[in-house]
Amino acid sequence: MADGPQRPTFTISGPGGGQRQPNRNGGAQQQRDAEPARDPELERDLAVTRNELERVKKHLELAEGEIDKIQREPTLIATVVELMPPPPKEPSPTQRDAQQARNGKPAREVKPRMLVAFGPGNAVDIEQCADVKVGDRVRCNRNTMQALGIVRADETPAGSIVSVIRQTGMIVEGDILGVLKGFRAIEKTPGSGQYQMYEKGERVVLDPSQSFVISSLGTPPAQFAFSDDVRVSWDDIGGHAAAKAALREAIAMPHLHKALFAAYGKRPVRGVLLEGPSGTGKTLLAKAAATELASVHGHKATDKLPSGAFIYVKGPELLHPFIGRSEEHIRKIFTSARDHYKAHGYPTVVFLDECDAVLAARDSNLNTSLNQTIVPQFLAEMDGLDSHATMIILATNRPDRLDPAVTRDGRIDRKIHVGRPQSRAEVSSILAIHLRDRPRAKVVTAPWLAELLWDEAPVVRRIPMMESGANFTLVCRLRQYLSGAMINTLVEIAATFAMQRDVEAKLGASDASGITEADVRAAIDVVVQQSAGGNPSEVLGEWRARWDAQTQAIVDGADIEAGAA
Repeated sequence: MADGPQRPTFTISGPGGGQRQPNRNGGAQQQRDAEPARDPELERDLAVTRNELERVKKHLELAEGEIDKIQREPTLIATVVELMPPPPKEPSPTQRDAQQARNGKPAREVKPRMLVAFGPGNAVDIEQCADVKVGDRVRCNRNTMQALGIVRADETPAGSIVSVIRQTGMIVEGDILGVLKGFRAIEKTPGSGQYQMYEKGERVVLDPSQSFVISSLGTPPAQFAFSDDVRVSWDDIGGHAAAKAALREAIAMPHLHKALFAAYGKRPVRGVLLEGPSGTGKTLLAKAAATELASVHGHKATDKLPSGAFIYVKGPELLHPFIGRSEEHIRKIFTSARDHYKAHGYPTVVFLDECDAVLAARDSNLNTSLNQTIVPQFLAEMDGLDSHATMIILATNRPDRLDPAVTRDGRIDRKIHVGRPQSRAEVSSILAIHLRDRPRAKVVTAPWLAELLWDEAPVVRRIPMMESGANFTLVCRLRQYLSGAMINTLVEIAATFAMQRDVEAKLGASDASGITEADVRAAIDVVVQQSAGGNPSEVLGEWRARWDAQTQAIVDGADIEAGAA
């Protein structure tokens, strides 16, 4: 007999009544066979229900968070403006007992207080919190006005940005929406009594309550100051003898002959209009005018002009999409001019280039809503000028577009035409300036090149015309396109050809080959091609002016050909 318990045995009857061994997996198999088949539609419904439950769960979590915020005590953020003096000395125990006996309750501890500002003109005094100092931002309970703690700088937004007008001690004055207001500077070290100092024109950031200056953005670069030295002499400008004489008379004479002007009751010229095609030297003439003014008032020819002596403004720079900003730019320009006059004793030249962009006639199709306010602001500043403080020079190639109120006598007293070169000699004087100090062949001289451009002027394009019932072809030659800017470009292109040749030959500055006749002729071909591809409207306008003025009978025969091309 075997030791240990005996394992029970059993048999399973098969269908035929016989016995067979048990199948260990048979029970699980029978259970699976007994389970009903899953319905696909039911499975989809279950999946949709689960997703909906997840979505509702997330919404409940968000709602709980909002409820938690609502149930919290409401708070406000304020700026500490002033720390109140400490309370009187704590009373003795005997005094506290006597006070308690009188009031019937324990004496309340007196804590130091502070003045906080929640916004402009909204300040209250509350109890101080620990380690607070003037200028800090603190969180306060809206209901009890209790300071809950100091707020980090990165937890609260900054306030307005203003430009400093002046600072007196701890008070910084700046302009907010046209109103002069004072703000408090923060102490360099708490309790030192020494405050941060800011310069005029410096841009500073205020706290949201507009009580304190919390940081500085520095002084912005002068928007309309000319970055380069603007010193230009009259000898640096070729041609334009009449324009230079008119400008010198308008600018220098009132200061060189003050007594004579007073004797005749004459006042200085307040404004000058320079009108003419593009690239003819209007900006150079304005720079020379500024140099002349400085020279008359004691500046040496080698001195660099003060930054405010010449204010260069491009008309489109004044345009701004925000209401009032364009007018603000105009006010700043004239304010800078007056400040320069007070500092140096002679006028600023305010040069407004492309002035037709902002001073267009208010009743023309070119006018916009901006012009309706810019033109009156400009006129108001001109009328309010000290006649000795500012010289206004306007420049445009479309004088017909300007508002008549701007260009009338008494505001713009001189209208000077700055045109294209009208003779070979004038072209030669311009070339002499641009060829100066450049290495070149002996044949390449200003008179030779002027003859090449003026007498042998190549044809740029031919334009079919019909005037007064006659058909003809207008021959546009290079001399009709010439300007100071084009002559400078031609010389630069010729110098480029010469440099390329020297680079390939590995020549240095000491043995440079210089500009040759071939370089000049190649440069002329390039300029002709560039001009032929441009818009001839400006040249056509000048030609029509001569046609209307002189009648077709005396038009230069070299400019027209009989019959249409």
